[in-house]
Amino acid sequence: MRRRRFLGRGGPVADEFQARIPSADADLCFHAYFRVVLDIVGVDAPERVRIGARVRRDVLRATAAAGRAFTLAERGVAEAELTCLLLDHDLFDHPRVRDFTAEVRLVGADGEAPCREGGGAVEEFLHGLAPAQRSAVLEDLAALMRRFDRPDLAERLVRPWSGRGRPGGD
Repeated sequence: MRRRRFLGRGGPVADEFQARIPSADADLCFHAYFRVVLDIVGVDAPERVRIGARVRRDVLRATAAAGRAFTLAERGVAEAELTCLLLDHDLFDHPRVRDFTAEVRLVGADGEAPCREGGGAVEEFLHGLAPAQRSAVLEDLAALMRRFDRPDLAERLVRPWSGRGRPGGD
């Protein structure tokens, strides 16, 4: 007996996801929230997933490249331009995509989000600690860095958490 693959009639497939998009400001990113709705017709479920994944990848690549043209102070303009880019871009030109919509929302803590690779885990960990615990952990990490002859890294770690400009505002 031969199995026939069911080719769905299609219908809208909504995909919501988020990512950090680099900005023109050094080491700072926009927090971007995306909503893409595709009307995919004439394919089975696995192919719908593949098309959706390709579109997501292309959305992230296109917006990451274009986001570098805007500073964090230009959040509103960047949001409008990135949405227009997605609506005008050929990444939705697939023979099985009948229609699409795309939205981009750019947000962040006071409009700023650090974008350095690898630094996010330590920062996220420190944000989750009580202030007294945070101070002790920062001292321990800085001491460890100094022991490995990296006082420059110790200073970069401690600087944002001391004084008025520390993350989290506590």
